[in-house]
Amino acid sequence: MGEDELARMPGFGPTTARWLVDIGIDSHADIDALGSLEVYRRLQASRPSVGLNALWALECLLLDCHWRDLPDSRKAELRGKLEADGGRPNAANAADDP
Repeated sequence: MGEDELARMPGFGPTTARWLVDIGIDSHADIDALGSLEVYRRLQASRPSVGLNALWALECLLLDCHWRDLPDSRKAELRGKLEADGGRPNAANAADDP
């Protein structure tokens, strides 16, 4: 698929697509296989400034929903999993809007 195709996926632009390719994510199938949390962890390891909006976009891609429709309960569940695994959500970019 590559960067151009990733940039056309809902919730992603050219910058995020480039970041995904930089960490070896080239397709929706890659994101599906790894899951939103693992892809987010890899993004954060590569680019520590990446915030939770990226996680919301990844999750919504897998759920085939708009980021506005991601339930607060699911966001809380994802945050909890990050914290339980020692992840550090980027509070500077933790808004609900991507």
